[in-house]
Amino acid sequence: MKVSMKNIPEYKQSEINKILEIIKEVSMHKLPIEMIILFWAYARWDFIERNMVQEGDTILEYNSDIEILIVTRKPTQEKNMNMSRKILSEIKNEKWLSWHVNILVEDISYINGKLEELNYFYLDILKEGVVLYDTDKCSFQSSRHISYIEKEVIQKEDFNRYFDGAKEFLIDYNNAFKRKSYRHAIFYLHQATEGFMSSYLLMKNWYKPKTHDLDILYTKLKTLHPLFSEWFHLHIWKDLFYFEMLRKAYVASRYKKHYKIKKDELEFLENKVRELESLIVKLANEKLEL
Repeated sequence: MKVSMKNIPEYKQSEINKILEIIKEVSMHKLPIEMIILFWAYARWDFIERNMVQEGDTILEYNSDIEILIVTRKPTQEKNMNMSRKILSEIKNEKWLSWHVNILVEDISYINGKLEELNYFYLDILKEGVVLYDTDKCSFQSSRHISYIEKEVIQKEDFNRYFDGAKEFLIDYNNAFKRKSYRHAIFYLHQATEGFMSSYLLMKNWYKPKTHDLDILYTKLKTLHPLFSEWFHLHIWKDLFYFEMLRKAYVASRYKKHYKIKKDELEFLENKVRELESLIVKLANEKLEL
């Protein structure tokens, strides 16, 4: 791994260093950390900044996310997730940060297990990552190089697993819709959307965030291909209203006692999810033999 950010603009280095300070401050009260690694775009030095994309009559700006892996020593998944949430919460409170930040917290034994399995996401971090902090108390397991053919096979398997799962959720949606169980139908529609998004993210990025939040997943999708910006025009009130309805369904449809959704609202959202399915099939065919 690299240990220098010299090819990253100075103002971006300053932002990353401020994020580093927040991580260290939070970890003092949450969980000891052994290593902090910058990965993907800013680590590979192929980041995108001020990429202007037109959505309807509006010009929107897209930039590469700042991706950071935090390595802990003991396998404490719940504590890792809590620390990730706390760090992101602290970062969002900072007005100086305009770029999206993703924080992944994993223990060393989990990562080494993935390296042993030749997981290409962690192999890529090991190859391209930039070490921002290291106690020298943990080490990564060495692993053989994964071939291009092996990587393609794994990518296709990952894509098919999530894409086929999303189609299964659409079947569940149809069954719930037919029996007029609309609050169950919207939940299945949310799960189908999450599955379709995840399938493409895994195919292109080898990784998907550990989240059910469609806003986070959709933000990432729009940086991968401009056609995704045409799916929902979030600067238009109607599109934003329906997208938020779909996004919030994961929690609201299950836990809100008086949650309701209308038949015509479901039908509109179903059409949008099927549009997403068709778009992903089109884009995936450019890369995979489906």
